[in-house]
Amino acid sequence: MKNNTQVTFEKTSHVFGKVIGGETVGCYFGFTNTGKYPLLINKVDPGCGCTSVKYPQEPVLPGQKAEIEVRFDSSGFSGYQYKVIQVYANIEDKMKELVVSANVIN
Repeated sequence: MKNNTQVTFEKTSHVFGKVIGGETVGCYFGFTNTGKYPLLINKVDPGCGCTSVKYPQEPVLPGQKAEIEVRFDSSGFSGYQYKVIQVYANIEDKMKELVVSANVIN
């Protein structure tokens, strides 16, 4: 498909480390549109209701930086948690995966 662009993430995973059960923790995944066309993020699928996301609704222009905010609510979880967030956009692979993990202590 033409008008596909490229995105470069500063990181694709984040480790929260030890999290007290019931605590909500968050992080940011910064990225840059490194392609020639505006980046359009169609959808960001957090995978489960325990994880929420905020992402740019407007096109990210070539060379422009932006970020995706990810928040994980550890309520009801115990032990090691590994959550995959799928980012769908007008990029060559159609989708990028971001990962957050935490060790929930109750």
